[in-house]
Amino acid sequence: MVISTTIPSAWVYPHPPQLVHFQHNVRPERKQVDFTVLTADAHVTGAVAMPGAGTAVLPFTVTVALHNDEGIGVRTVVSPTGGTFDVAVPHGGYKVGVIPDDPGYMGPVVEPIQVPPNGTYDVGTLTLLERDAFITGTVTDEGGTGVTGVPVSAWRPGAPGGARAVTGPDGQYVLPVVGGRWHVQPSPGPDQPYLYTGPGARVVLSPTQTVSDVNFSLVTADATIEGLLVNEAGAPVTDAEGWAGATHALTPTLHNGAPIQAGAFTIHVPPGTYRVAAHLPAGSPYMSAGERGVTVSAGGTTPVTVTVKEKDARIVGALWDSRNQAIVAGVEASVAAWAGGNWMRTSVDPGNGAYTMSVAAGLWHLGYRVDPRSGYVGLRHHENVPVASGQTVPAPLPVAERDSLITGTVLGPDGAPLAGARVTADGIGPQVSELWLSTLSAGDGSFRLAVPYGLYHLGATLGVSDSIKPALRRVVAPPGGVSGGHVLQFRRPDAVISGTVTVTNTGGVTGTVFVWAWSDDDAFVKARVPVTNSLGSYSLDVVSNTTWHLGAVYETLSQYWLAQEEVVLGAGGATQELVLTGPHPKPAPVVVTFDASQPQRIVLSDGTHIYVPAGALPVEGLVTLHVVPIATLPHQRHANVHRYGYAFTAVDAEGQPISEHFNQEVVIGFAYDERELWRQGIAEHFLKPAYFSTTTNRWTFPESYVVDTDADRVVMQIDHFTDFALVSEPGFRVFLPLVLRH
Repeated sequence: MVISTTIPSAWVYPHPPQLVHFQHNVRPERKQVDFTVLTADAHVTGAVAMPGAGTAVLPFTVTVALHNDEGIGVRTVVSPTGGTFDVAVPHGGYKVGVIPDDPGYMGPVVEPIQVPPNGTYDVGTLTLLERDAFITGTVTDEGGTGVTGVPVSAWRPGAPGGARAVTGPDGQYVLPVVGGRWHVQPSPGPDQPYLYTGPGARVVLSPTQTVSDVNFSLVTADATIEGLLVNEAGAPVTDAEGWAGATHALTPTLHNGAPIQAGAFTIHVPPGTYRVAAHLPAGSPYMSAGERGVTVSAGGTTPVTVTVKEKDARIVGALWDSRNQAIVAGVEASVAAWAGGNWMRTSVDPGNGAYTMSVAAGLWHLGYRVDPRSGYVGLRHHENVPVASGQTVPAPLPVAERDSLITGTVLGPDGAPLAGARVTADGIGPQVSELWLSTLSAGDGSFRLAVPYGLYHLGATLGVSDSIKPALRRVVAPPGGVSGGHVLQFRRPDAVISGTVTVTNTGGVTGTVFVWAWSDDDAFVKARVPVTNSLGSYSLDVVSNTTWHLGAVYETLSQYWLAQEEVVLGAGGATQELVLTGPHPKPAPVVVTFDASQPQRIVLSDGTHIYVPAGALPVEGLVTLHVVPIATLPHQRHANVHRYGYAFTAVDAEGQPISEHFNQEVVIGFAYDERELWRQGIAEHFLKPAYFSTTTNRWTFPESYVVDTDADRVVMQIDHFTDFALVSEPGFRVFLPLVLRH
């Protein structure tokens, strides 16, 4: 069941669609589904104008969209006569998007905004941008012959909106864009006998400029794999749907896939030897039994059968309150499990707090998520559950009641009450060590945060602010009681850390270096610094009398350079050189265009993958998914980024971002190298996925994920796209042999 939030009203529904479950029998059933909404207590106002004369009369429809990084938000249509808009939203941080219906224009880039409780935020006049610049080129095969019908996409890194074209009969394309920095890349569809394995192209152009000869060469995929799913007895399985993928045995960057329909699939690949696997949705009665090897020749077709097995085992359990030794009913929750590339998902029955998940034999990595509105929280993110064929294995889901309350006030640097700040409580005591809970401060700066009793770090953050976060406080939340009177005051900078920035082993580059710094007491600052001929200088406004951890990153399409330093700061400022070493490799961006009604699975060269179930994205028709590895992500006290992260963005057929909650969750699997972790002194069990929220200026952890230490990957499910990465607690974890003395 879905509630639309695309039409502004006095409230906003902030959650994904709710699942409604009925028993598999003929008895009549009736379910009551309640929705908890957020009151739209604030307003965002402004105007949209045409370029040039700035006329207030808009000759076409323009939509303004407000969304945060969690997919919560609203849209409104701008008045065509006055060009103005006024939209009611819950207070908090938002990204602003301007979407003109006319394909000859784009919306401007707007910085994130922070809307106060019961207040009004005026964004001013937002002037549309005319697509008066052009990127042109030709897409050819290896022999130089133009290829027709290939989608070509362009997007501005870190900015909304894009451009899309399809090559003509001669392979040529024209992309109308605005002045700026663009990434361009072709994306042949699964039914086209071509692959693109390059890194794409970066183009910088000015308004009214045309940049030509941005050309691309495709790899001909004239070999065909005709696949069929069979059961363990060898009989065809015709009631299975999903996605089939083929990966070259020696060159993993050569891979392609296609939908499985009625148990059959057709994959176009270049000649060679491939590993073929089936990926079935969580609700399928089957799961893959493993990969099959197949060799195909140029122009030839090779049949292959892929074995799937029925789910003849079960994992069962219930929400278990270990503190009160009781099963918890009346709570919405979901359970997910991962094993050998197979992903399962089911829901907890709120009537009795129990769940049953049908699986096949294997080692399952189990995770679960509890409705944050329920008054309970999950205490364990993941556990390993071995299951034999035909077996029923119990796996309880530990939860704790939010039976304690932390209260206090958030103040600005001037001592005035600060509304709309995100107050966070990170569990550091027994049983609550994996919890991260938060709330927003009210109009008078006060906050009330319900938590399970235990020991916490209490802090606060703002998405858009020139001030510095309050120092962390250690708080004991008592059982059934209140820990009150806590004052979290944002700070003014009183010191400066500055110095030079040098990018080594480059031969001289001109671009931008991202610089960040976090302190032991939870402060955080960041800046972007221009460099010319690999040299630049930076300056960070910080607070004194604490230890600061600095970092700087420079990146290209497929490489990055990194520097990390520590500065023990006293009463004054400090100078610290940042020397970026490298290059370190990172995968090139991947772009795919597909029909939203079909499933899709994408694999990067580092092994990271994303699976989009059929109909998961909240649009119809063609969608284009960009997966862009990015190294310019900040590190923070609670989140040390492992290598690099990934920017996931999806746009519809008109090139507009898809920012709403998905109809169902997509699955992302982050690959890691265990040997690299050991060199850094990090145990793989301490890895966790996170997304960086620009509206809160903080890394946020999903409620459910699993760590597959056998396959060296961390798998999560998510209902919106943003920037994701694998993170761990900063610092080194040293593992020493255990010595027993008698």
